[in-house]
Amino acid sequence: MATSYIMPLGFVERPTETGATFILTNPEDSLNLTLDTPITIWRYSPEQLAIGRLRGRVNAVGYTTATFTTVEYSNGPRWPEDLSIIRPAAPVFLALEESFEPDPERKLTPDQAEAMRRLALRYAELAGTTAVKTTEDRSPV
Repeated sequence: MATSYIMPLGFVERPTETGATFILTNPEDSLNLTLDTPITIWRYSPEQLAIGRLRGRVNAVGYTTATFTTVEYSNGPRWPEDLSIIRPAAPVFLALEESFEPDPERKLTPDQAEAMRRLALRYAELAGTTAVKTTEDRSPV
């Protein structure tokens, strides 16, 4: 059985004091993306076997980027307090309203999933972050 993945809305370009700026996966999404759209980011810490999640709201939309403000965190009991969920190249997902859950309607085809994996690895290299090849950066299902 094939694994299904959810298409990220974008990838964090740089954290801000209140959230982050992110590069849109598909620049055409900027045409339909509205202010206050819910987003979520998930991060797994394999060292602590812990997951951290945040939810936020889009507060600005440009042609190829957008920004969000963090609304709430939901971290597992072992999540290290000094480890930020927001980091460059982290995938940003559309979220269900008032939820940490990604919108399941944004499924990727297997070809799109492979192209997205290559893009994320390349972006991580360009951003100077560790190229993540584990479940840490796999899209939540």
